[in-house]
Amino acid sequence: MPSVRQRFPGDIVRIELENEHDHWIYEIRLISPDGRLLEVDVDARSGDVVEVEGQ
Repeated sequence: MPSVRQRFPGDIVRIELENEHDHWIYEIRLISPDGRLLEVDVDARSGDVVEVEGQ
């Protein structure tokens, strides 16, 4: 997921693939350089970031 790594630097701690409302979504949890836990949801088909929590 190069585009996610460029937009959200840090250490990835977990990636899950989930089916939400008939859409496959990667749920990526990472720890940002300043120590915040971020959850980034990415559309598995298009690669678009659909939601970010923890900013």
